[in-house]
Amino acid sequence: MKIASEILLFFDKHKRDLPWRNNPSPYKTLVSEIMLQQTRVDTVIPYFERFMKALPDISSLAQVDDELLYKLWQGLGYYNRAKNLKKAAIMVMDKFHGVIPNSIEELESLPGIGPYTAGAIGAIAFQIKTVAIDGNVLRVFSRYFGIKEDIRLETTKKEIKTNLEKIYPSKRINDFTEALMEIGAIVCLPNGKPLCEKCPLSKECFAFNNQLTTEIPFKSKSAERTKELLTVLLVTYKNRVWIRKRPKTGLLSNLWELPNLTGHLSKEEVLYWLSEFGLKKATILQGIDSVHIFTHKEWIMKSYQVEVEELPTNLKDDFVTLEDINTLYSIPTAFLSFFNQVQ
Repeated sequence: MKIASEILLFFDKHKRDLPWRNNPSPYKTLVSEIMLQQTRVDTVIPYFERFMKALPDISSLAQVDDELLYKLWQGLGYYNRAKNLKKAAIMVMDKFHGVIPNSIEELESLPGIGPYTAGAIGAIAFQIKTVAIDGNVLRVFSRYFGIKEDIRLETTKKEIKTNLEKIYPSKRINDFTEALMEIGAIVCLPNGKPLCEKCPLSKECFAFNNQLTTEIPFKSKSAERTKELLTVLLVTYKNRVWIRKRPKTGLLSNLWELPNLTGHLSKEEVLYWLSEFGLKKATILQGIDSVHIFTHKEWIMKSYQVEVEELPTNLKDDFVTLEDINTLYSIPTAFLSFFNQVQ
């Protein structure tokens, strides 16, 4: 089909030089597609390169210590992706004899891999003729086909997928799949005015030809985030900082954090709380304020800098150096800005 040829020609001329496209492998595709979930390409590149250097194959990923895995992932957010990626690697080693499976059904059986990611891996790594629908593809082809319904709806996604199946080529499935994503990333932009004059689809694009690019796609508003007030404590003893591990389940599970309390507490309330841990000789100063946004939640944080003169025996192992924090402990982005006060 002519449109498929034009899309591939565009990709050949304009595709970005991305590390997972150099000497591609199913393992590189697996890792990059997981990292790219809800994360921009420019953000992912340095993390992907560091990850590949430390964990060059599925076997090393399956065996990696959790602390190193989380440290490699630090800053990417959505840590469940990293946890599921390791679980998937273990499953590949145990169930598939170390070989990433090449069927959509088996790919979807891996932890953390849903229909889109399985489709993307299947198409890019194994040339499986399947349509992978991500946000970029939804935006491009709701405009191209003139689909005005809410792109959050499964019925809308199914309609776009059905229409796309009709134009998929029989060869170069991998390049075509990436080309669709590429057009959405660099031409039919996620934010701002689309660069329609550069788009290989513009001649037949419904939205462009009917001046509807500002109205299509239509995307309903997501549920409003809940807001939580937190008081974060940067407690130091000489050149060491108090960190603690979060619970094994829930938000940011098993990662390291600064001590924090629900609500915005006064200095007096904080000093009383510290005294319950045996930290009675303390100097406390107002710290910085910060806001961190998760998908469905927003933390509104105030902080205090606390310098203690003595450490009770039960807390000595919980105070670590900044060097250890930089090299060994995975601290979620929500807490990283507070460390600038001592660095």
